[in-house]
Amino acid sequence: MPLQKDSQIVDLSTLKFPPRVGPPVDPNDDSELVVSTVNINENSKRSPIPYKVPPDFSREIDPTQQGNVQQNEQSLSIAVCNLGKEDARGAYRPMDYDIRNYKTLKMFVHAESNTAQDGDAIAIMRIGTDLENNF
Repeated sequence: MPLQKDSQIVDLSTLKFPPRVGPPVDPNDDSELVVSTVNINENSKRSPIPYKVPPDFSREIDPTQQGNVQQNEQSLSIAVCNLGKEDARGAYRPMDYDIRNYKTLKMFVHAESNTAQDGDAIAIMRIGTDLENNF
């Protein structure tokens, strides 16, 4: 199933799914996946690129604190090194709640690289657990 982004078409069938969890199966695969978090309280002064809250995102006020203390906004950080062409890696989060009642679902993606060019990477959000009936 092709995905069109701007004037570029990516054929999703060429990517290797599902992403594996754990060390590479191929001993010649030197790709690396590091999953961590970044947040506004700890990374807003990071160098060379400080972490910022995504556009049009409002931090909630923490009701357990006196005054107007904003809650810490946190995001998933995925660092991928030495990824082969048309290969994929990913992180997942199982959820116990039904998201079908929401009108809007947004995914903010920010990429950093010293060498990557536009079109070198794509981001995919898969909702569902099987490989055929995802949204």
